[in-house]
Amino acid sequence: MTQNGPTKLIERLLDALAAPARRERTAVTVLLGYVALWTLYGTLAKGSQDINSDMSEQYVLSRELAWGYPKHPPLAMAVVRAWFTVFPTAEWAYYLLAVATAGLALWIAWRLSARFLDGEKRVVGLALLTLVPFFNFHALKFNQNTVLMPLWAATTLWFLRSFETRRVLDAALAGVGAAACMYGKYWSIFLLLGLALAALLDRRRATYFHSAAPWVTIAAGTVALAPHAAWIVPLVFVFAAARPGRAALSDMGWPASPERRLAALAFWTTLLLPPLIAIFTWIRLVSLWTMSAWTLLPVMLLSSPLIVISRRNAVRVLALAVLLPLVMVTLAPAIAFGIHRAGPAPDAALSSVLVEPIEQLWRATTDRPLKVFAGYDDFTDGVAFYMRSHPLAAHVLDGPISPAMEQRVGRDGIALLCPARARAPSGAADCVDAANSLAARFPRGKQQEVEVSRRYFGVEGTPARYLLFAIPPRQP
Repeated sequence: MTQNGPTKLIERLLDALAAPARRERTAVTVLLGYVALWTLYGTLAKGSQDINSDMSEQYVLSRELAWGYPKHPPLAMAVVRAWFTVFPTAEWAYYLLAVATAGLALWIAWRLSARFLDGEKRVVGLALLTLVPFFNFHALKFNQNTVLMPLWAATTLWFLRSFETRRVLDAALAGVGAAACMYGKYWSIFLLLGLALAALLDRRRATYFHSAAPWVTIAAGTVALAPHAAWIVPLVFVFAAARPGRAALSDMGWPASPERRLAALAFWTTLLLPPLIAIFTWIRLVSLWTMSAWTLLPVMLLSSPLIVISRRNAVRVLALAVLLPLVMVTLAPAIAFGIHRAGPAPDAALSSVLVEPIEQLWRATTDRPLKVFAGYDDFTDGVAFYMRSHPLAAHVLDGPISPAMEQRVGRDGIALLCPARARAPSGAADCVDAANSLAARFPRGKQQEVEVSRRYFGVEGTPARYLLFAIPPRQP
């Protein structure tokens, strides 16, 4: 290999990541840089649009924490609440949270792989994971799938340690981790089933189940899940560089050693149980739901002694992992401009733009603070995220209003947003009718029609017209 400048830098990085004395702190430094670069990419590439509706919904729900919510368990909302207690309510901070979550999952995968991979193989395994879109492009949308990535990784790590060592601490951590996964998303039941099946299918199961470890895990998980239970009651990446033969491929899929076979069982059962169950239940699966299931991928691909990675190929893979975020940051402004010209969905383009006219109309109507907001479709959560007062996002325009909410509207007032009827999207007429009906019960309000568009790099986006309503609080 020609020893040019960039190659020497990559080789020095490879040596630092493989050296026992330096690899852990080097890995942390590299992952911090990874988080910084992909956060910068997300901020730039998504600069021509607003945050994803899942993210704004989680922020809005986090304003009133609960042990559970109608759509999801509470952990993601609790994480968002804690994060924005420290960081400002800004897009870059949300992207930082999303990428930091993926970075934490990568660090846990790095720690887990130490049980199976040595030296340059471990470095290549981490580099391969950073090339999987789940850990960068998809991770930029912080939601329940994202929050599961480090949780599944940590629970898998603690389970494998518990099975091998039967230490009480590892067993308890595995139980708490399993409960945390369920607090993140109920999809995690497949992780729990997969790990349980892995334990049952392993030849060393008798020793494990005759120890205290599995029962400590079950007890710790049950205790940790109890508050939520009480609330409820009322990829395949082809690594061509190694050129594995048939024997190596067989050993990758079903390893010979007991330790590697347990890891393989945990990987395959967790990944394959959902589609097997879906065949018989007609459940529609989404591939993104597997985001948290790939922690053991480097172990599966590289732990076989029949897989040999040359130093040249290790340098190439590491160089690709280093170059990808640098190239994407360079391209990010052009990507954002392309999205702007193509025209994103209205709620993704105009939620932040609509904040100013809504707040102006509210100030012209009353001197009381805006505490409740309702809008059309995803605008409800999206606009509320960008408002300075971060009002309660009330979904009163897409269904009947409850007596409790109507009482709150009378006490605090409400601002409403609907698309204007001309060239309005499907369902907009129902939104306008609901807004007019609500406004008629509180006749002191004001109404205004506005036209807005998003401007990016001096180029105006597609304009759209919206009806705004400001219904002030009832006078005492």
